[in-house]
Amino acid sequence: MNSHDQKQFLELLQVYKSEDTKKARRNLSVIGFVIVAMRLLGIQITEIRVFGADLSKTSELYSLLLALVLIVYWAVIFLLSWVHDSEIQKERKILVDAEIDQIMTSWKRFEKLKLEMEAKNEGGNPRGYNEAKAAVEMYHRQCQRTARADKYGRIIRALELFVPLGIALTAIGIISNGIWFSLQEQ
Repeated sequence: MNSHDQKQFLELLQVYKSEDTKKARRNLSVIGFVIVAMRLLGIQITEIRVFGADLSKTSELYSLLLALVLIVYWAVIFLLSWVHDSEIQKERKILVDAEIDQIMTSWKRFEKLKLEMEAKNEGGNPRGYNEAKAAVEMYHRQCQRTARADKYGRIIRALELFVPLGIALTAIGIISNGIWFSLQEQ
């Protein structure tokens, strides 16, 4: 009977993402999207209401500076949270790798014992050999089954990082352009 969990190494595919990173990514994306959409639709920042506040009586320069501070803040929070989560994921991987190393070391020891037994013309397998073999085979099968999922996971992680940052950089460019023109008008 195989006493090993069939999903023992599945944790490697489930990358750690904190709620802080999810919130920062969402806020950065929403703010960036609103700024880009305003630009594409030709809406001035002073023409919108934010939390019930009428910005039409506010200087466009100050509104743009506030938007710039806001998007830079969320971009920094997102990047710091992303790096923090990456460090936690590295630690999780170290723990799983240690478990895998233990299984492989055990397997090599059993293989060596089996060869010694065969050299002495002793039949059978060392006690625990079948369990170790099952654990190694399970690990290899799971690696094969999840290889494609791992590739998709890497693409998703890259998109989760670069799309919000791309939107934010576009929004920062739009805001900077607006600040430049506001300063030129004064």
